[in-house]
Amino acid sequence: RFGSSPCKLEGGISDFALPGPAVYTAKMTLQPSREEVLWLLGKEKFRNLSFQGASTLELSGKGPADNYRIGARWDLVDTAYAYPGIMEKPRERANRLLAEITLNEKGVTISSFDYDLPPVNIKGSALLSFAGGKNLSLRVQSNAFNIREAVPILPVLRAHGPAGTCSIAVDGRGDPDNPGSFLWKGDISLTNVSFQPPESIKRITGLTGKVVFRGKRIETSRFSARVGRSAVSGKCGIDDLSKTKLDCQFDSALFRTADIGLLSPEGEINFHDVKGQIAVENEHLHIDRLSLRLRKSVFNLSGDIRNFTAPKIAVSLKSPYMSFDDVALLTTLKPSGQKVGSLFPVELASNVQIEAGAFQDINFKKLKADLKFVGETLDVKALEAGIFEGKLTGRGKADIRPDGRNRYAARFSLDKVSLDKIQKYLKMGEREVTGNLSLTGDLTASGRNTDDLMKTAAGTFQVRADKGVLKRFSALSKIFSLLNVFQLAKFQLPDMATGGMPYNGITGDFVLQEGVLSSENLFIESDAMQISAAGKVNLLKKELDNIVGVHPLGTLDKIVAKIPVAGWLLTDEKGNLVTVHFRVEGKWDDPNVTPIPVQSVGQGVLDIFLRLFQLPVKLVTDTGEVILGH
Repeated sequence: RFGSSPCKLEGGISDFALPGPAVYTAKMTLQPSREEVLWLLGKEKFRNLSFQGASTLELSGKGPADNYRIGARWDLVDTAYAYPGIMEKPRERANRLLAEITLNEKGVTISSFDYDLPPVNIKGSALLSFAGGKNLSLRVQSNAFNIREAVPILPVLRAHGPAGTCSIAVDGRGDPDNPGSFLWKGDISLTNVSFQPPESIKRITGLTGKVVFRGKRIETSRFSARVGRSAVSGKCGIDDLSKTKLDCQFDSALFRTADIGLLSPEGEINFHDVKGQIAVENEHLHIDRLSLRLRKSVFNLSGDIRNFTAPKIAVSLKSPYMSFDDVALLTTLKPSGQKVGSLFPVELASNVQIEAGAFQDINFKKLKADLKFVGETLDVKALEAGIFEGKLTGRGKADIRPDGRNRYAARFSLDKVSLDKIQKYLKMGEREVTGNLSLTGDLTASGRNTDDLMKTAAGTFQVRADKGVLKRFSALSKIFSLLNVFQLAKFQLPDMATGGMPYNGITGDFVLQEGVLSSENLFIESDAMQISAAGKVNLLKKELDNIVGVHPLGTLDKIVAKIPVAGWLLTDEKGNLVTVHFRVEGKWDDPNVTPIPVQSVGQGVLDIFLRLFQLPVKLVTDTGEVILGH
């Protein structure tokens, strides 16, 4: 018996009387059980191997003791053996092993072996050297086998439903007790291979290329494949087989996010001109570079992603152009298995540099920002950008909602932005305003588009504008017309329809709420006059409701009795005109403008006007005194 297995041995010794070494001839037939198989293969390495059924191993040997040659034939048809999760050989499946072995003091030489388990046939040779410790040299070559037909014997592939053709031709050398020490050369060829990746990634098809072994490094040739409907090409490599770090370069002219299991309620999202170089190791993805285009926007990324189930992302983003409509669309992507309305557990920290772009139809340039995105909240910790030919700085938050009604909150300042550009963005009609605007304030808003944002915007602002012209403002045109009719000033008033009214400065504190912009201290200073206003502008209905005070700065006429504005004017102690007050209300394209008595101006507003105009507190408001000469 060989161990506990039946064994039959016959043989002889020859040439023992000759000067040379004796020659031993032997034939052995045995039916090894699992214990004997584990003894042959190495019990510690293969302790999880199952082996059942009868098999016949035939050994024939001949040669001297110091260089003995053995021929082996092992018929495994009636056995069933398996290594859990990797391979299974069912009973009654054709299977045999042939080998030619030489034993000597230098080591064990397997000059050839032939393992046949259809559809796979593996041939090769091996040398186990005893010199200087164990050293195994191995050569393996397979037939070109159909991967789908190999699935029954390779359960490691079963969950992925593979298909296509594969062939192996590799050489290896190293310590058999230390698999990480092996150096390899050769290649594995793949032709039209397809398989199903894990999770929600679509099936990969048409994979063609080679996996090339170079020492401890393996790399692919340039491969081509499809992920779902997306065509991808590239190459991958592992620098050290003892580690799990995989480096990849890839590109795709058109890549559909649905093909990697990311869906949007807005419909299909496609990336164009995708190019990348990444490294994957355990739960860590390092992005050396990744560029892609989504609609009008171009993304150039680098950074790291850790913990794929709840990703923590730290990236640097650079872009020649970006539309934040595209960014908002990108944030709607969710894994296909995620329930509607649930949050995708992702954390993002990013440094952003954008040469030019657009946010809600506002063009910008030279944008720099540090931001963090957690759940559905985007926190912009620092921001600066060129906007409306000036500069924007600030910080804020945006809540990105599945229904698209995003919420925004910001604290910001504008420095010397173009009022002409702003009024065109706000679609203020024929009226024109030029000059440079500086502003600081807080703002909140929500909605899908510009109209929604206008309706929901709320905030407070401190405003200053310098050196510009107000033109085609109906309210000012009507005020100047009344001043001319009343002949209250000798100088020529501005023509609002042609040259407009030049101003030196505009200041004011404003409150915005539900589309209504209000102020109690708007002040316009020009060479001809000073104008102050208190009231509100409904930006949605395009309506005005204001009290306006005008303080001419030229030579003033005494009020004469025939002018029907008595009681409507504010005068000094000498009866000289100081201010005229008007109510401006109605549609801003054609408002109603009427003079109003000083007494009807609220004391609070009047006090503000006096302060803005820097007038003495003691003023005569009963113009009857002036008219009657008292």
